[in-house]
Amino acid sequence: LGDASAIGWLRNLEPGRALTWWLPGEESFGTTMRMVTDLRLEPAGNGSRLVVRISGDATGAVGAILMRGFEAVDSIMAIRQLQGIKRRAESFGLRTDDSYITETGARDQFQLYESIWKTGERAGVSGHEKAALWRQDAAAAGVLI
Repeated sequence: LGDASAIGWLRNLEPGRALTWWLPGEESFGTTMRMVTDLRLEPAGNGSRLVVRISGDATGAVGAILMRGFEAVDSIMAIRQLQGIKRRAESFGLRTDDSYITETGARDQFQLYESIWKTGERAGVSGHEKAALWRQDAAAAGVLI
């Protein structure tokens, strides 16, 4: 808990079951938007079901317009992401070689955006994203000691 990246900070973690990212507030065009991304694995027959819930709100003059724009863009992105996850999950173990670069757990694997772990370790492009801001919010929420 408290790790920060481009999508906010990790607010809830149930290993092997769920994780929740919190984006405390992004300002744009005089509007402040907040977002929660919750991913959960649920038993389904002999396998699992991935449930992704994204919710947000916005305040300010053009908040409703920005939220409608976000919903349209995010819906397209979410469909493509879920289709990719489905394709990889269904082909897992069927390939003779792994054509994807897999998650290694190495801190330097993330190069396109900045990540800051609860320990303070950093990786990626510093300042390119708002990980430092989200880390401050996690500290204010009492998650970081």
